[in-house]
Amino acid sequence: NINNYQDVPGGLLSSEFSGILQQTTILGALQGLMARPDNQDAMRAAALRTVAELEQTPKLESPKFVFAHLLAAHVPYLFGSDGDSVPYGTDEKQAYFGQYVFTTDTANQIVQQILAGTNGNAIIIVESDHGPRWSGDWHNVFNALYLPGYPKDKLNNDISPIDTFRMIFDYYLSGK
Repeated sequence: NINNYQDVPGGLLSSEFSGILQQTTILGALQGLMARPDNQDAMRAAALRTVAELEQTPKLESPKFVFAHLLAAHVPYLFGSDGDSVPYGTDEKQAYFGQYVFTTDTANQIVQQILAGTNGNAIIIVESDHGPRWSGDWHNVFNALYLPGYPKDKLNNDISPIDTFRMIFDYYLSGK
C-alpha cells in the first residue's frame, strides 16, 4: 500500500501540500527561506522514497492505477546529475541541468522496470507541467505516452496533458 501523502521528516515545509501553498499564497515570496539546506534533506528523502516505491509497482497486484508526482526540476534543486546533493547557492541553470539529467535517467530506469515487470502490458504516462521558466520555452511541456495497442495514427505532437486521460479512457474503456 503506497501512501504518497505520508508525513516526511522536516514537517509541513517538505510536503506536496507546501508546494501548492507556496504557489497560491504569499509563501511563494518566501521561497528562498524554504529552500534552506535542512529542508532540502527532507525533500530529497521524500523524492527518493517516491522513486523507490515506483520501482516496486510492477510487483503490485494488477490491475492497478499508480500516480506519482515527483516535484523535480523545481527550486530547490535537490539532485546533481549523479543523484548527489546540490550545494546551497549553486548556479540555477547548472543546478536545473543536473537535476534534469538525474530525473530523466531515473524516470527512464523506472519505465524500463515497469515494462520488463509487466511484459509491456502497462499504460505509462510521463508528463511535465511546464518547461524551464528561464528558457522562454516554459509553455512547452514534456508528454511521453506508452499506450500498448493504441493506434499510432491517432497520436500526434499536439496532444496536451489536459487531453491525455480523456484520450486513454475513451480508447481503453470505451468512454465509460
